[in-house]
Amino acid sequence: MEDVQLALTANRVDQKNFGIWLRNWQVGQVLNALVASQRPSGELVLRVGGQQLTAATDVPVQPGTRLLLEVKQLEPVPVLRVLRAVPPQAGQAVETGGAVRAAATPGAPSLASALQALGAEGIARLPGNAQVLIGQLLDLLPRLAQLGEARNLKRAVEQSGTFSEARLLASGGQSAERDLKVLVQRLLVVLRGAGGSGEEAPSAREAGAFARELEGMLGTLQLNQLASLPGDAGAGRSWRIDLPFLLGEGMHSARLSINEEEGRERPGGGEHTRRWHAVLSLDLPRLGPLVVHVHAGPEQARVSIEAENPDSGAVLGGSLQQLGDAMEARGLALEGLEVRLGSAQNAAGTGSDGGVVTGWKA
Repeated sequence: MEDVQLALTANRVDQKNFGIWLRNWQVGQVLNALVASQRPSGELVLRVGGQQLTAATDVPVQPGTRLLLEVKQLEPVPVLRVLRAVPPQAGQAVETGGAVRAAATPGAPSLASALQALGAEGIARLPGNAQVLIGQLLDLLPRLAQLGEARNLKRAVEQSGTFSEARLLASGGQSAERDLKVLVQRLLVVLRGAGGSGEEAPSAREAGAFARELEGMLGTLQLNQLASLPGDAGAGRSWRIDLPFLLGEGMHSARLSINEEEGRERPGGGEHTRRWHAVLSLDLPRLGPLVVHVHAGPEQARVSIEAENPDSGAVLGGSLQQLGDAMEARGLALEGLEVRLGSAQNAAGTGSDGGVVTGWKA
């Protein structure tokens, strides 16, 4: 990609903290950025270290793309060079013209696509140690219903690969058998060492397709780790996690992102309360693509479920009372709960005010 040149708007320059924040940049510094949206003028709206910037570039970039940027120059105008661009995964929530929609790009490589590339017969022809590793990978996957329990969701997040090195260090290497990234790395080593010869070895084509999918999956895990690194001093934390799970006989994957928001000031002044925004994106049989937003503060949470399929929206809207009761039974104090139709449905004229199907409040 070409260099991205920041085009700072007047209202952004006038904000008192922005100049201080920008002066902390150094040439050669590497930054994480999210393309929040693209304006009609073509300018990109970037979120970098808790700040929002506009950037002028001739290169089209899809909203929801994560960028790894290097500070190339600061004067007379800050210029950032794109080192890496990661497009949004299918179902990931992105902003376009102020509306939230599900990204329509193809999904990133996953364990499901890797195993599908090999096939059952190919798996049977793999070396025994590779089959053992595949079994360990499958043992990590929870059922979708299990993710409704906090302890199971916490375990799935911990084992997702985003926190591999930290867990290995903390456990003295004991967590290696229960970590997605570690097991994928081990399986790739076995595949590359198989040599593709002998009656029990898979064919070069099968092994090659399997290894390529696994390499893509490993790349996605590493990019999740990159997106989860701490930003500039004082910036809100964020994490990005892929959660593979089983549903019926099928294997699926959800994308979870957790972002720290600017908190509200406590009554009477003083410190701001910490607030979080979690986004869970997944595509389920019969229901289709779903995006769940959870805005949580120290006491209550507000939940919004976005459905692309209008029939799914109607089903979920009719079950809000049960959904609310189930969430509160699991310890979530609800400020509000609503179901919305995605912007694709709004464009078709099914909702002009954001597509709210129905709402529920405690």
